Amino acid sequence: MASAWVTQAQYSYKTNADGTITVVGYHGSGGSLTMPDKIDGLSVSSIGFKAFLECQSVTSITIPECVTSIGELAFEHCCALTNVTIPNSVTNIGIAAFDSCVNLTSVAMPNSVTRIEMCTFNCTSLTNVTIPGSVSNIGIYAFNNCTNLTRVYFTGNAPSFGSSVFAHTTNAIIYYLPRTTGWSTNVASRPTAVWKP
Repeated sequence: MASAWVTQAQYSYKTNADGTITVVGYHGSGGSLTMPDKIDGLSVSSIGFKAFLECQSVTSITIPECVTSIGELAFEHCCALTNVTIPNSVTNIGIAAFDSCVNLTSVAMPNSVTRIEMCTFNCTSLTNVTIPGSVSNIGIYAFNNCTNLTRVYFTGNAPSFGSSVFAHTTNAIIYYLPRTTGWSTNVASRPTAVWKP
C-alpha cells in the first residue's frame, strides 16, 4: 500500500508498494528543470495526477530514464513550458497530460510510447511533432486546438485514430515514411504526404 504524501525540498511524493516514488507535486523555483531520478534513495517511477498542474514557473523539463508513466493532467496549464524531453522508459502518457500548455513548441517523444491518450496536447504553439512507430493508438482530441501545428511526422505504420484527433487544427499535414502501411491521401481528416527525411 502506498504511503501518505510527503514533501521534501521541491517535490511532494508518495512511496509506492513496489518501493518506487510517484511525484505528486512540485514547489520549486522553476526555470529549466531536470527531475531527479531518486528521492530519498528510491527510484522515481512516475509523475502523478496533476503533479505540475498550473505550474507557471517551469520553462522546460527533462524527465529521468526511470520514469515509466506520466499521469493524467500532469502538466496541464503549465503556460511557461516550452519544451519537454520524455525518456525512452515512458510507455504511457495520461489523458490531457500537456493540455493547455500554450507555449509548448517542442516535445521529444521516444519509441517506448505506445499510446497517446485523449486531449494529450491542446497546445496552441506546438508547430511539429514526430510520432514514433511504437504508437498504435491516438485518442480522441489528442491534438485538439493545436492551431500552429503544421507537420506531424510518423515513423511507423498508421496507428488507430480516435475521432477528432486534430479538431481545430486546420494546417497540419501528416507525413509518413515510404514502405509503411495503412496510409491514404487523407487520414484523421488531415491531408498526408510521403516523408523523405
